[in-house]
Amino acid sequence: MSLHCTFEPLSAPDALAERWKALEKKSRSSFFLSWNWVGTWLNRLARRPLVFSATRDGETVALGLFFETGPSRFLLHQSGDMAEDSIYIEFNGLLCDDTVTGLEADCWTWLTCQHPSRPLLRRPTFDLNRLSEDSFHQIEASGGSSGKPTLEAAPYANLSWIADQHGDFASALSRNSRHKLRRSITLYETQEGDLTLSRPDTADDAQRYLDRLIELHQETWRARGKPGAFAPDFFEAFHRQMISNSFDQGVIDLIEIRSEEAPLGYLYNFLHRGAALSYQSGFRYDEDNRLKPGLVCHALTAQDYLDRGLDRYSFLAGDSRYKRSLATGADKLYSLRLKGDNQLTRLVGAARHH
Repeated sequence: MSLHCTFEPLSAPDALAERWKALEKKSRSSFFLSWNWVGTWLNRLARRPLVFSATRDGETVALGLFFETGPSRFLLHQSGDMAEDSIYIEFNGLLCDDTVTGLEADCWTWLTCQHPSRPLLRRPTFDLNRLSEDSFHQIEASGGSSGKPTLEAAPYANLSWIADQHGDFASALSRNSRHKLRRSITLYETQEGDLTLSRPDTADDAQRYLDRLIELHQETWRARGKPGAFAPDFFEAFHRQMISNSFDQGVIDLIEIRSEEAPLGYLYNFLHRGAALSYQSGFRYDEDNRLKPGLVCHALTAQDYLDRGLDRYSFLAGDSRYKRSLATGADKLYSLRLKGDNQLTRLVGAARHH
């Protein structure tokens, strides 16, 4: 059966939530396309998006949310407002039923060439940021034109491979990184006592962990002359709400690493489909540069995830030194501008072939 596609303003958020969550169960999509993330984002927005929907045999097989930022110019899962987009979506794309071969490519073909709601002479443009590799290749197959994409690396540690090949996380590190890690742990334990890892038991406790993370994070970045990720009110409000809504579902993982005297740092991670995603952090830095709170916190957390049987620890976008030192590989994220054909061009082209 052919696809039936629509592209129209959101009119029934509750109905969308049910459709989205049902489709998630048929998709290998990222945490950033889960209703935990998308639903929280929608709830915080000042405006409502356009909803792309594709159905087959009466069942929803693809969904996506767009904002029009200019005449026939659209953003996917972003609003175009700097504060609202500060939450930084990654592994973007349409939410698709994975059992339907070539589905996302067909959806993009419809969006760029076929949907009837746009003016005859207007060529649609889609600004697509930090797409997953699968979504990028589906867009390539859709036939729309785009310039050279911008690539970002998203390093990760393959915990399953480390468990099989090395047994523990530290043994998989380079000799230099392993030395820095062990030296740092030894110094902390000599000066401040044993290190422990803990997690909050309730959503209220998780909010208190986030309080401390924000304090350390903002202190560090302000000292560097930067505003810090939590400077926009939207950013903090979004995550406060997501923790309140989602903590009891087991997808929010806030972690404290501390000595007997004080915390070394906090990690704010997501858990999704056997993987942990490192989203934000706050560390207590010391004048002694041999003390590496970020390295220690991530390494101890990675070992904890390995012990729990997780497959992967993703450090998300950004090619920083600590990510490279902990990673065994890197995913690719693609950003591009996709341009479709205007309908008049398509009709003229079709006429020439008859």
